[in-house]
Amino acid sequence: MLRDEAARLAEGEPGHGKNSSGGSDGDAFSEINTLIESIEEDVERINGLCGHVGSFFSDPVGSSDVLDLVSFLTSVAASFGNNVSVEINVRRARVVFDREKLRSVLENLIKNALESAEAAGRDKKEKAEVCLSERDGFYVIDIRDRGAGVSPDVRERMFEPFYTTKTQGSGIGLFLSKRFLEARGGRISIENRPGGGAVCTVVLCKA
Repeated sequence: MLRDEAARLAEGEPGHGKNSSGGSDGDAFSEINTLIESIEEDVERINGLCGHVGSFFSDPVGSSDVLDLVSFLTSVAASFGNNVSVEINVRRARVVFDREKLRSVLENLIKNALESAEAAGRDKKEKAEVCLSERDGFYVIDIRDRGAGVSPDVRERMFEPFYTTKTQGSGIGLFLSKRFLEARGGRISIENRPGGGAVCTVVLCKA
């Protein structure tokens, strides 16, 4: 609809094929079309955010899927190709968690780790490291990167809704991840890593 309106306006004053700034009508229409594409992308992103936020407010717990955490974590990490290394320090692990919500949490955290390393100018061969272990009666997933780490200011606000340091970030990923985990008795924390970078720790209750 926006494109049709833009075309109508562009054709409404044919004149001499020039717009008021001296450019051609075609150039003006091209600029309008580019602006419309940007607006449509923003609308699509906002609609997606509304869906994510809605899923939290309506049901942060979701379905009670019994998951084999070893195979589930390995599968999620594999979706990032060779950019993620996986270390498993448990023989087997089962958790009760909504499958799609847990996938969303893990994908978001791994993606953050990879983007952090890239933003810090690290070699593309630098992998995010994912480690599954057992501590104090819980299953623990550590996601490590070699990015720039987390400043005190960011640490204070990083779990707030719509807070982001990325130009293209939504600021909703960590907020929802924390809520999904807490709804199942879990927790999440992010700390700076010795030697540079950060480590995100996800704690999950045993089934």
